[in-house]
Amino acid sequence: MHIIYKTDRDSFIEEFNGYLDSHRSGYLLVVSPEDTYERGRSDEKALRHFADRMADKLRLNPSAVLVTPKLFFQFPDRICGIMFNLDNMQDTELRLDPELRYNYEADYLLRLISTGDYMIGQDIEYIQSEPGDGNYREFAGIYDRAWYIDNLENYLIPMLSSYEGELPVIVQQYALYNITCRLEANQNNNNRHVLSGDDIDLFQELISRALQYIDDDMIISQETFPAYKRDFQFGRMLYRIKYKDQTRDALELYDISRLRCNIQLIDIRQDHVELDGSVPDSIGRDRAEYYFRFGDREYPVEHCERFSLTKYFGRPAYKRLPFHVSIPIEAYGDLEFYVRMGGVETRVPLEFKSHTSRLSAYPRLSYWHAGRYLLTTVRERLEGRRLVTAIRVSRYNYLKMALREIGVGGELLLSFQMHRFRFFLLRAAWVVTRPYFRGKNIWMFFDKIYKAGDSAEYLYRYTADRMQHRREDAAKGIDTSCYPDRIYYLVDEKSSDYKRLISDGFRPLRRGSFLHRLAFLNADMMIVSNSTVFAFNDYYLENSRYIRGIPDFHTVCVQHGLSVQKIALAQQRLRDNTRLYFCASKYEIENLSHPVYDYVGYNALRLTGVPRYDGLIDDDKRQIMISPTWRMQSAMLVSKNEGVERDYNSHFRETPYYQVYNSLINDERLLEAARRYDYRIVYVLHPIVSPQAGDFDSNDSVEIIPAVGDMSYEKLFRESSLMVTDYSGIQFDFAYMRKPLVYYHPEELEAHYEEGVYHYDTMAFGEIVSRRDELVELLISYMESGCRMKPEYIRRADDFYEYSDHHNSERIFYEMTKYQKELRQG
Repeated sequence: MHIIYKTDRDSFIEEFNGYLDSHRSGYLLVVSPEDTYERGRSDEKALRHFADRMADKLRLNPSAVLVTPKLFFQFPDRICGIMFNLDNMQDTELRLDPELRYNYEADYLLRLISTGDYMIGQDIEYIQSEPGDGNYREFAGIYDRAWYIDNLENYLIPMLSSYEGELPVIVQQYALYNITCRLEANQNNNNRHVLSGDDIDLFQELISRALQYIDDDMIISQETFPAYKRDFQFGRMLYRIKYKDQTRDALELYDISRLRCNIQLIDIRQDHVELDGSVPDSIGRDRAEYYFRFGDREYPVEHCERFSLTKYFGRPAYKRLPFHVSIPIEAYGDLEFYVRMGGVETRVPLEFKSHTSRLSAYPRLSYWHAGRYLLTTVRERLEGRRLVTAIRVSRYNYLKMALREIGVGGELLLSFQMHRFRFFLLRAAWVVTRPYFRGKNIWMFFDKIYKAGDSAEYLYRYTADRMQHRREDAAKGIDTSCYPDRIYYLVDEKSSDYKRLISDGFRPLRRGSFLHRLAFLNADMMIVSNSTVFAFNDYYLENSRYIRGIPDFHTVCVQHGLSVQKIALAQQRLRDNTRLYFCASKYEIENLSHPVYDYVGYNALRLTGVPRYDGLIDDDKRQIMISPTWRMQSAMLVSKNEGVERDYNSHFRETPYYQVYNSLINDERLLEAARRYDYRIVYVLHPIVSPQAGDFDSNDSVEIIPAVGDMSYEKLFRESSLMVTDYSGIQFDFAYMRKPLVYYHPEELEAHYEEGVYHYDTMAFGEIVSRRDELVELLISYMESGCRMKPEYIRRADDFYEYSDHHNSERIFYEMTKYQKELRQG
């Protein structure tokens, strides 16, 4: 047995090909020095044990050309972790092709396994350190145009066309995997902006050419196989791209029995079950009726325009059909979902793929208790599987719920999986501590978790003050019945803000602590400045299902940046089941009232101001602040969840973003003017870009400030005389103080957001420039005149903000207690 260690591309290709040329027998294993094996070990003993087990697999099947570990094998686009049986490769002259930039390994493996058997080591643990095409967090190719265009043009299409006769299934699967990786690397908010305009059109044309070699039923297939497992909507999109016809109907290939309804939110109000959900647009509302049956009555769903688009490269690709339905509970029974098309009625199984779904397919005994009702799932065996076919609404009693809880615990415990066992312990702790938390009005607050100091902290501090003066407020005739009994502010223990809050006399909630987990499950109000509440608290769709029926908090948005752009993907109502949304401007209310946000009719939007503006009191220190927002292509993807700092991007210095702003902060004319007029310059990095602080070239006149640690935005705003930004939401903080802004929209960088109701050409609070020399000249003129906001922009600010005082937290606190009082009154 021989082992090749893969380090860099060129030397590996030379060594691998050379070994095949000089050896015709034995086993060859390729690994990377950073790979890990059983139990995360990477030592020589672990490697040898791994190699021996792989060799044992090959001995069981002497005809196999290779064996690969199960955990690695999605599709063999990387050679590391694979063991080759050279005895069965004597007749092949296949070698790695050094002319292929990205696909040389996949090309070799694909051709090799087309010639013989291969094996998957189902029980062998291996973690590959080198990122593959489907690793959108670490693989650098996603930022390279060649990975998209050249891949299809110079590799995939020629490779597919090289086969004579029917294309092998494994090759078709790989082609779909290859295309899917490149699309999903740029899905929705993950658009890297590597392709735009004509390049996107060319990429779509190349996909169409590649798909000509793929069978239609393979494209549309929803069967499970490792390389390509996508839903019907994704397959239909590719089907339409193949035929260059976006109206082409793929329903003749669609099995209606595979239709599923996703229940996104279940609520009960005034003895009505309120359901929000969606179905694929596979069968449009113009061709079918969708309805629930409860008892002997039908309840047609009310289709709405809530955001449900899926985009690739920023372009709409397909959507779901969102709906709402309100069903009176006149008797207990089962809620079933149906579609009727052409007079034929089909019952549709239910899915629960949202954090707010309340129920889940697993654990099978999941439940949700609301007042005098207990909601559970009903299952039947369909298509060889037990699927959820109904939601059962029954009368609540403690014994029934207790038996359900014991059943859920048993499922988790008897799964013999460690992560499920942890949730068994968490649910057990919730049961034990519930008597302590029950009946207490608990408010939980958080901002970025790794960085405090945003609107949630301001409101937390105000709330803490009101709780201290509860008796005095009651003596003044103020209704304090809905003041909270417990408040928690969540922050990472490692952050400097955690220590700062303690030094200020507070007791912040430590992220990941036992109390954090219990506070989340028992909270009544969740006050946040950022969306994706569950993700910030370490819950994903995979693990939130284990506790989904427990949390029943009302999400309150106090905003990180004002909601004036097109941000329905992140801020539509069901993203976090947002019940209250506090705004600073009438233009925000206008924007959020569009149907895609789905707030109209829910009395959620309130015009109060935002809490962090309370700290914006001018303390000018002759300082120019440069602070652009981030760009997707300049930052790493989320490595764990939204509450954790991004990883360092080793390719950052190659991005236009870096080149634009590094040139600006080192512009000698700007630096000389700052020295002449006695201004200091601070370059403040967005939190997501802050890991790249060391990449920028430093000088004596500019201080580079990452937005981490004890850095304070409020202090910078107060002390700065002028701000340069592009599209960052902090422009609204600065303009709130009526200080001048200049907008730098470099031609080299695309806008980070789509404009909504805030239009820069008519509403911006300062001049907009696109060239660096123009920006520098404008900044010099401002420094010459003492950095004063011009009358035109003062008028714009006066029109934009509803309030200009420092009582925003007070107004919001009043609205929250008023809201809770209304809830209690029914």
